[in-house]
Amino acid sequence: MKGLEKTKNTETYNSLAKEFKRTKSDLAFTKLYHKMRPSLRNFIKNIVKDHDVTEDLLARTFQKIYEKIDTYDESFAITTWAYTIGKRECLRWIKRERNPRISLSYLSEFGSEVTSDDDSTRVSRNGLTFEEAEYKGEEQFIEEDNLLQTQYTTAVDTIQSLKPMYRDILVDILFNKMKYKDVAFKYDEELQDIKLKYESATPLTQKKLKSEYEAIYKKALQRVKNRVRRGKSLVASELEEAFPGMAMAMDI
Repeated sequence: MKGLEKTKNTETYNSLAKEFKRTKSDLAFTKLYHKMRPSLRNFIKNIVKDHDVTEDLLARTFQKIYEKIDTYDESFAITTWAYTIGKRECLRWIKRERNPRISLSYLSEFGSEVTSDDDSTRVSRNGLTFEEAEYKGEEQFIEEDNLLQTQYTTAVDTIQSLKPMYRDILVDILFNKMKYKDVAFKYDEELQDIKLKYESATPLTQKKLKSEYEAIYKKALQRVKNRVRRGKSLVASELEEAFPGMAMAMDI
C-alpha cells in the first residue's frame, strides 16, 4: 500500500499513460487507473448526477482507455483525451435514457439504424457503427459524431419551419412522446365535442352516440397519422437534399 501511495504521489498522469502505452502491462494500467479514477469519476458524476450510472460509465470509459491507448497522442495531456472519452459516454447515456429531444431512437425516425445488444446500443449509417468509427481514430470519430449531430439539428430546424398543422403534431409525437390517440383528442374539436357529449349522456344516449363517436374518433386518428406521415416525408426530403447520397427513408 505504501508503494502504491508513493507512486500515486510522484508519477504524473502523462508519465503513467506513456508507460501503459509502451508496455501494455496490467500493472501500468492499474497505476493509471488509480491515479485518474477520483477526478474522472467526479467529472462523470457532475454530468449524470447518478451514482450507479456514474460507476457504469466510469467502467466503460476506462475500458475504452485500455482498448484505445495506441491512439492516444502523447503531445496532448492524457486527462484531455480521457475526459473526452468520458464525456462521450455521458452524452450517449443522456441521448439514450434522459432526453427524448436528442435520443438515439429519435435518430432512427430519420434514417439512422439503431440496434441493441447485451453490451451497447449501436447507431449506424451505411453500415458504420460508432464503435467501429472510434477505432478508425479520434479525428474520424469526431467527424462522424458531428455529422449525426448536424443531421439531428437539420431535422429539428426543418420541423420548426413546417406549417403548424404538421409541426405541432410532429413535436407532440416525436419530442413529447404523446400517443396518437391523445394527439387526436388534442387537435380535433369535433372529437372533443362528441367526447364531452358522450361522457355527459345517460347510458341509453351513450349507446346511440357510440357509433358516431367511433366514426369521428377514427377519422381524427387517421388525420393525425396522415399529417405525421406527410411531415416526416417533408423532413426526409430536406435531409436528402442537405446530405445527398445518404439513405433517409421515413417509416412510421
